[in-house]
Amino acid sequence: MTMTSVSTIVISSACPSETRRPKQKGDSKAENELNAMTTRRFIEWLDSKMAEHGCGKLVPPADVITAELRSTTKEKLRAAITDRILREAGIDDQVAAAIAAIEEPSAAVLAEGTRRLFRQEPASEWRDHVEAIARELTDGPSSPPYKAALKFIETFEGTAGELLDWQRSKRAEWASLIMEQQTALNRAYTDKFNLLLEQEPP
Repeated sequence: MTMTSVSTIVISSACPSETRRPKQKGDSKAENELNAMTTRRFIEWLDSKMAEHGCGKLVPPADVITAELRSTTKEKLRAAITDRILREAGIDDQVAAAIAAIEEPSAAVLAEGTRRLFRQEPASEWRDHVEAIARELTDGPSSPPYKAALKFIETFEGTAGELLDWQRSKRAEWASLIMEQQTALNRAYTDKFNLLLEQEPP
């Protein structure tokens, strides 16, 4: 059932006590609102209106109720099959092994990173920093370039101009990183660049 036909659905037989009223001002707007509803939303709306008049619940058209059954069955089968596949693959053991192989930052490093985030973005929350670190630890192939760039910035001992040239040469590579990594690298670069500027003789 397409919603373009909502305004033409006949429901008078479901409520024999109701009489048809003349068309009134505002009916066109109401019909437009009904036609904008999804099938499920329209049925819920119609149920509520019929309940107000003691007409009971609406039994959907055959194609609607059949499609709903098919969709619900598919969702339940997908969930059951997914659970079975994950159990057979030993998902819990794989996750435990992957976690054990990750080198997590210390609590002190996490706390300092959170304080730095608050200074730079006062509206942020501590979970934002945790989420960014978790992505850094689990994002796979893009992680090594990020870590290499971050280490280079932290240990760089040249001039601010040389750091700027290096940063410009890495723009294309940085563009392939996730947003949190790009933001972290830009922060680290800016802090290091400003520090080098302060250390340069007047």
